[in-house]
Amino acid sequence: MSMQQLARARPPARRAASAAAPSPRPRLCRPRRVLVAASSSSSPNADDAPTTPPAGVVAALDPLTYKHLLVALIDNNPYLDANSQAAVAAAADLARAHGSDRISFVLIDEPGRGSADSAGADASVRLRTVAWHLRERGCATPFDLLERPVGEKGAASALVGDVADEVGADLLLLSSAGVHAGHVDANLLAEFVSCPVLLLP
Repeated sequence: MSMQQLARARPPARRAASAAAPSPRPRLCRPRRVLVAASSSSSPNADDAPTTPPAGVVAALDPLTYKHLLVALIDNNPYLDANSQAAVAAAADLARAHGSDRISFVLIDEPGRGSADSAGADASVRLRTVAWHLRERGCATPFDLLERPVGEKGAASALVGDVADEVGADLLLLSSAGVHAGHVDANLLAEFVSCPVLLLP
């Protein structure tokens, strides 16, 4: 076979080989899905969208203020036991840190105690004791002392809620010892007290 005949014979062989090889699959270009958050405004213009959240949301985001603190003391010791002293100290520290205008202390009689053993019988001693503890913590915030008798066990929770509304308190401080002893009920506090509640160990 001559060289010219070999040259003519090669192209069909290459064509057969290329026909036998599988052709690559074409790539499909799928468009990306873009999720757009729907605006609460009915206008398609972004400039027309509201710039401030609803009033309810703003109220929820407002920082808490502690201008009037309420401390519930369920304690028959005229010089206050360790739990009550811790509550007074915490109130003093919060009042200093937040620039509170007033601290109210409510003395609640323990159910089943006689009038001679009640908190009201030693109110003057308690008043001096509370004033001494506040001075010891460097707190000069004005304070007042309220006396509230409670007739039956469990009624102190509603009574504390009434006092919180009466004085306009924006924070209630309470020793958890009163909850453990059953003088107040934490679930009822959540129902009757309209301000934040701080339970101290």
